[in-house]
Amino acid sequence: RSAELASELLMGLSEEVTEDHGTASDLLYQDPHQTAAIQDASVPKALQEFAAQSVAKALKDPQILNCLLGESLTEPKPNVWFDAPDFDDLPSFEWPAQVRLDRRTKMLFDAKHIFINGESFRAAGKDAKLLRKLANEKTLSKALAAQLSDNAAELMQAWWEEGWWHSAANSAQSA
Repeated sequence: RSAELASELLMGLSEEVTEDHGTASDLLYQDPHQTAAIQDASVPKALQEFAAQSVAKALKDPQILNCLLGESLTEPKPNVWFDAPDFDDLPSFEWPAQVRLDRRTKMLFDAKHIFINGESFRAAGKDAKLLRKLANEKTLSKALAAQLSDNAAELMQAWWEEGWWHSAANSAQSA
């Protein structure tokens, strides 16, 4: 399992670096001053140093690795899907509502982030406290949900539209 986790984190790190620097081709190793190799199969020392520097640079921000870990741990399995509300139900979204996470939803947190179904979000203050409660207890009362900020409420609506949680009226879907 550790090799699988390391592989997932490295793939995520690769995606993060590509997003931060444009395309992967922007970061290609180039060796215009490399002399012709006597042994064609020999890996040049400069290439090894370039690879080590690239990884070290990507790991400078420890939050990147923390986010990738949380995203990896909450990524749904390939055979998992969520039942989004019918298109006709979208206008009927009511907030605040009692929140019950769908049984397939994976939600975790660390000191700075909330992780849900392979995504990460920065959270602080009251929002972080309430979303951590939701992650731990899988439910959040309507009264507590009403205390979430407008930004967090927008996230909750997006998560509802994805089918990641259900209101008390539809909680039978999450059982």
